[in-house]
Amino acid sequence: MKISVALASCDGERWIHGQVESILSQLGANDELVVADASSTDRTLDILEGFADARIRCLRGLPRGDIPGSFGKALAECGGEIVFLSDQDDLWLPGKVELCRKALEDSGADLVVHDARVCGPDERILSESFLADRRVAVGFWRNLWRPGYLGCALAFRRRLLVRALPFPYRVPMHDWWLGLLAERGEGVALLRVPLILHRRHLHNANFEPGRSPYGWVRRSGFRLRIATAILLRSFRH
Repeated sequence: MKISVALASCDGERWIHGQVESILSQLGANDELVVADASSTDRTLDILEGFADARIRCLRGLPRGDIPGSFGKALAECGGEIVFLSDQDDLWLPGKVELCRKALEDSGADLVVHDARVCGPDERILSESFLADRRVAVGFWRNLWRPGYLGCALAFRRRLLVRALPFPYRVPMHDWWLGLLAERGEGVALLRVPLILHRRHLHNANFEPGRSPYGWVRRSGFRLRIATAILLRSFRH
């Protein structure tokens, strides 16, 4: 069963080598890592080329500042039956691919969310459980109101990818869209095992969970927009 990994990069030279190394160690010869690079100006692309690994494919010159767009481009190039999302600055822990694959098979769900240890820039552990900190639980309405899907901790079946692409125009968050769409399909499974070191630092593209930089009116608009998009996509399929 082919595995695809979609990774979005942008000026990630400090950590991307370790992350890609941790990913490739769990992939087979026929699996793939699709990197969507948002016009990096540092050595990110040189580092990726330095692996000289045919499993890595890079999409270059994408616009900066559009994270859902970058992931959408990468996912459109993924051909695997099981697809993983990845940030450029985390580290995969041993067993991630196999445990996620088993969780999908055992549950029959469209998507699995696994746990993560949260660490600082120096890999010092700040929290042993992202799921516990955020009180993550499954359910469409719960996650429409308070999203618990951590993109870099998601794995999902191809059937969900087919439904999810293309992403709706101005989708607020790609992981929110995938999670809610799975909730309206065959469901979401929680795997309470930490399978990545999720790095927190000043240059994270995502804001600190639970501390949205947006006001209440804008956040309500996000919820209305994504709920409407879910409804329309459900009718299409």
